Amino acid sequence: MTTIQLQVDDQLLDRVQAIAAARHCSVQELLVEMLKLLTKPEVVNDSITGMFADEPEAMDQMIEAIARDRGWQSTPEPCE
Repeated sequence: MTTIQLQVDDQLLDRVQAIAAARHCSVQELLVEMLKLLTKPEVVNDSITGMFADEPEAMDQMIEAIARDRGWQSTPEPCE
């Protein structure tokens, strides 16, 4: 695990400490949870893809079939 040092103004620190206290956690625990939430992959709220939320392999196969049928390349060509 790596330790980092942050500099924040007193007003922001007060707000972060108040939020941490309200959530019954430390400032460190709050910041770690925030970072985890901010780095989560975005979930598209789409009815079509939502049907396959529990079937990622089926969704991958469907996308591969679409790409193949349309002649899309699976990897981009290098820039010239």
